[in-house]
This record gives sequence, C-alpha cells and structure tokens, in this order.
Amino acid sequence: MRKIPNFCGIFATLFVTTTMVLLASCSQDDDNYDSDMYTLAEMGTRLGGGDPGSGGTGGGNTPFIYPTIDEIMSNTVVIQQAESAWNQMMADSTNHEYHERGFYIYYNRLTGEYYCGEIQMGSTSSIGFSAPHDSAICASYHCHTPSTYYPSTLCRNTGPSEGDLSMARTYKLPGLVEDYSVNPLYGGAPANASHHIRSFGPSRRTYIY
Repeated sequence: MRKIPNFCGIFATLFVTTTMVLLASCSQDDDNYDSDMYTLAEMGTRLGGGDPGSGGTGGGNTPFIYPTIDEIMSNTVVIQQAESAWNQMMADSTNHEYHERGFYIYYNRLTGEYYCGEIQMGSTSSIGFSAPHDSAICASYHCHTPSTYYPSTLCRNTGPSEGDLSMARTYKLPGLVEDYSVNPLYGGAPANASHHIRSFGPSRRTYIY
C-alpha cells in the first residue's frame, strides 16, 4: 500500500487471479487505511445452488433475457437478504471488527422468482466471489464496512471500488453495493450513519459461459 500526500484515498490496482477457479476480488481499494488495519481478500466465496436449467439460453436457440438491475434492486427477497447482510456486518462493529458480507442473487426463468445465495463473510476491505458459472445468477450484492474506529485523519471513497468494477466488467454481471451516503467517509464516522444501495456494472447480465 502506498499513501499519496494531501489526498484522502489511495488508488491501487487489484489483480484478477486465474487458477482452476477464477476469483474476482471486491475491494474497497480507495481506502487510505494503514496496512495493519485491514488486509486484501483472503477468501474466494464459492456460491452455488443454482437451479439446473433456470438460466442460460432458455433451451434451443431462444436467448435468455435476464432481469435489469433496477428490477433486481426492487425485489422484496433481495431487499430482505441485503438488510440481513448489512445487519450482520454491523454486528461486527460492536467488537471493533469489520467484515464485508455478500451473496449472489439468482433468478429462476421458469417461475420468475428470485432467490439469494447464502450470506458470506469476507475480510475488512473485501470479499471474494467465484466466477459466476451458474447461469441462474443475475447479480451480486455486497456491503462495505464502517470507519468508526479509524483515526479521523484517514478516509476512503464510498461506492463501488475499482475491484468491484473490474469484476462487473470481467463477468458482464451487474452488482449492488451498500455503502455510506457521504463521500468521502472519514474515520470516526458513526456506524449508523445514512447508507444506501447503489448499482454498478451492466444494466443486466450477459451470459458468457
């Protein structure tokens, strides 16, 4: 990590590691936190459980049209799971700990219903997602952590990070990130400050596998 004087964030480039399973790391890489305060993603969250035949081409030569990110954001199932993820993340702050939470969002083309993968826990500044090979996946969600216990001289930009945007570009998958409304977010900001969900990436998924 390197610090740039007189700026309230650092700009780092995350690498997408190609192994047997491709990982896309979602990182709050605009942070200006000291290295002993957080680490980069240490886990790859493998979220499966998709419905066989619930996505992809839809059978034959008929292409499958995924729902838009606006439709996904307004779905009750997604909203409730996002609220649970945020509350789990907030519960860590009582122990002066921060861990991002996230999950994949699925869409069943046969029933038109949404369902969400299990909420996964990441590190202080990131959560890893496996490559979304399941054709039922229509979007991802994750939340960024508070800065309550960091010094007031440090800050970070809010909203999707470069890692988030890279994942969306690589997999052509829309994403949702829940973060604080103020920008930048300074250390010492109340954990219960105003926050909201914003979208990033394409407006709907393009299935490329």
